Amino acid sequence: MIRIFINRTTLSIFATIHFTRKGGSRLYLQVFSYKRQNQPEAPYI
Repeated sequence: MIRIFINRTTLSIFATIHFTRKGGSRLYLQVFSYKRQNQPEAPYI
C-alpha cells in the first residue's frame, strides 16, 4: 500500500514537471482541482 502510494506520488510529481515544461500547467491545475474536490484528504492520488 505504501509502495503504491509512493509510486503514485512520484508519478504525479513527474507529470507536474512534464506538463509545466510543455506549458500545460493550465490543464494540470484543472485536473488537480478536480481531484482535490473528489479527494480532499489525498490530493496527490
